[in-house]
Amino acid sequence: MISLIQKYLLTSPRPTADLDANLLNKAIYGQFNVNNLVVWMDNRVDTFINEGYRGNAMIYSIVKKIGEKDSEVPLQAFKENGKEKRYKAIKYKSGELDRAQSKFERVKNLEALESGDLMDLLKHPNPRQTQIEFLKEVSMWFRLTGEVFIYGVRIGGGLRDANKFKEMYCLPVNRLDLIQGDMFMPFKGVKFNIGDQTIEIPASEIKHIKMVNPYWDLQGSQLRGQSPLLAGIKFLSKNNEAVSSLKRSLENEGAKGFISPDASQDPEKWLTAEQLPTLRQQLQKYWDGSMNKNRVGALGIPMQYQSIALSPVALDILKGMEYDDEKLCNLWGINPALFRSDSKFDNLNEAKKQLVVDVSLPFLKQLEQALSEFLLPAFPGEADYLDFDISEYSELNADSKLIMETFWHGGLATLNEVRTMLGFDEIDADYARAIYTEANKITLQEAFEGGADFQDLNL
Repeated sequence: MISLIQKYLLTSPRPTADLDANLLNKAIYGQFNVNNLVVWMDNRVDTFINEGYRGNAMIYSIVKKIGEKDSEVPLQAFKENGKEKRYKAIKYKSGELDRAQSKFERVKNLEALESGDLMDLLKHPNPRQTQIEFLKEVSMWFRLTGEVFIYGVRIGGGLRDANKFKEMYCLPVNRLDLIQGDMFMPFKGVKFNIGDQTIEIPASEIKHIKMVNPYWDLQGSQLRGQSPLLAGIKFLSKNNEAVSSLKRSLENEGAKGFISPDASQDPEKWLTAEQLPTLRQQLQKYWDGSMNKNRVGALGIPMQYQSIALSPVALDILKGMEYDDEKLCNLWGINPALFRSDSKFDNLNEAKKQLVVDVSLPFLKQLEQALSEFLLPAFPGEADYLDFDISEYSELNADSKLIMETFWHGGLATLNEVRTMLGFDEIDADYARAIYTEANKITLQEAFEGGADFQDLNL
């Protein structure tokens, strides 16, 4: 079974199954199967894929932009060194000082793993993908369909490390049906449809991460994640139809304009039917095309050119599309300024920071917790934490002046601690490990001993 799934995941996707069959199965068998119910694939998933990600330029741009940002920071494994830690509580807070402190707490209290089976899995989840590629795929499925299924392949074979995962894959959401259990174990696994075969994968080999779905029914629809596109499906359909209509309008537009004799001149100078073909040939030869750019043309008789603009239908279509991008961006909470060429510098920077804070960080927090629950028990004793290093986001770099004024000048941290918050290496010197008072920057010990002669540190 595993080899068949791996073969499928490592090769090109197969054609999508007939969705009507799934809907028919759900309608016929769902009401008779209260326990061990199969939650049939929602036919809208293929709509999100084909009409959204593959068929709509704006949806593709939004999901791709978010995926690139979600995968920008590395996922690492850590061992705790036994010291008191609280960085997890402040890591995902919105304040710059909170994030600066969390970085210091992690460096101080956790030791990053450089090798081991778990780190090998994180660096290369499977033979086909690097960590960045894997995280991009995780983000793509989650953002587009509202859920992602991560499948772990165990070593097996009765070996000492048989329960460890050797590979991880993202299962295609549009090929999966959920197996619903009872109230104590609502998710029992998935049915993976491969060609004309159906394979069951138990929940112990799957990590299902999803968006909240408020739609409950006896068929277990609440167990599937709700895609943002479900709420915006009308905007998606409208935008796709508008683009198609505009394309047809432009294809059938015909000539851009026409040349005719100047009606205000003597009608006797108008062109005859016999002269028109010759004029058309001359215009095409000497005036049309890039080779004639900037060439000056001349005619022996008064002529005029009448431009033909877009039809009223095409103009109405363009007007109707004016706010589509904004509506679609709002489905994911992303600022449309990221896709506008006329965005001002400050607005663009604020939009980039908003993308990280409001969109990527909540997802990374959910993914970090889910992967920790899924992977750490399979690698006992190797690591205590999985952690996304969000300090890698340049948009979240704390204001160095703010950190210095709060922690250094305020006497709340040592110089080495402040340097760690700012991303610099520590200094191996006593003065860098001491707490200083505000007055003349002398240590607290110096102050208590009577203000010994201590030169100012110009830091």
